[in-house]
Amino acid sequence: MGKKLTKLVLTGLVCLLITALVSGCGGGSGNTPEEKKSAETKIVPIYTPPSGGAAYILGGGAANIVDIKGVQLAAESTSGSVEMVKLVSERYKNSGDAFAIIATDGIYNGYKGINEFDKPYPELRAVSYIYGAEVYLVVPAESPIKSYADLKGQRVGVGAPGSTLSSMATMLIEDCYGVPKEDYKALPLSYGEVIQGIKDGSINAGFLAGAAPMASYSELSSTKDVRIIPVDEEIIAKVITEYPYYYRSLVKPGTYKDQNDEIPILAFGVAILTHEGVDDQLVYDLLKTLVDKNDELVAVHKVAEQMNKDTLLNGIGIPLHPGAQKYMDEMGINK
Repeated sequence: MGKKLTKLVLTGLVCLLITALVSGCGGGSGNTPEEKKSAETKIVPIYTPPSGGAAYILGGGAANIVDIKGVQLAAESTSGSVEMVKLVSERYKNSGDAFAIIATDGIYNGYKGINEFDKPYPELRAVSYIYGAEVYLVVPAESPIKSYADLKGQRVGVGAPGSTLSSMATMLIEDCYGVPKEDYKALPLSYGEVIQGIKDGSINAGFLAGAAPMASYSELSSTKDVRIIPVDEEIIAKVITEYPYYYRSLVKPGTYKDQNDEIPILAFGVAILTHEGVDDQLVYDLLKTLVDKNDELVAVHKVAEQMNKDTLLNGIGIPLHPGAQKYMDEMGINK
């Protein structure tokens, strides 16, 4: 009896084990097409600035447009450049892929560990420029201000504290044109406040930034005769040498009401950032897709019209990722 009982128990245990193995291999999770696809697909974040702006919108658009086997881009909004750089760096440390859509000065400052960054992030790599924001110093048409050097003694709206626009305005006025900080009144005004201030005369000049044609300037010029102050060519050359995340641009004749002359100005870019650990082919495929399907990106936001083979290196001040460099080489794109 004892031997028979033992044999029965052993037989039962073997049956249970076989049943468990069959259940685990055949009927458990991970066997439906959807589950298999999910297991094979890698989620790659594409970080953006806070919701509402063009970069945030384009991040979501890129996530939908880019179709790479085994990869799903997922747009994630952040508080801004500092957080995006830190998140990309964290992904690098953890061997995870990541991208970000970020202002070019944030990319450069993060790579170098200057200004708002307390340490360098040498693992950062650029992919390409997407679009740019032109910077205008605006004055009433009848104003005696003809140059940035004429801002001495004037009240000037320079943008929000800590913004790219504010940094650029201060650099141009003080460092490039030699107007000491104490010799003019810098006012931290929003675009709307600059428009209102020039209309009512409470400020003498103000800075505006955006993709051309700039909506804020168009709004102002529709009700007030205004002018854009040009940046001298020698100043432009000096700035883009010292600050490679800025680049030269032109306000073409006819862009705005009663604007008949070409006006040289400076601009800053918004670009795609990644890190050196991301697979070369993934970066290449992403960039090629966004260029080839640019019309789809433009449908998401009109500023993507600026992303083309003539602009892909605008404002790029750090090393390109090898995957991006491969694409640039194939297209014959170089600075």
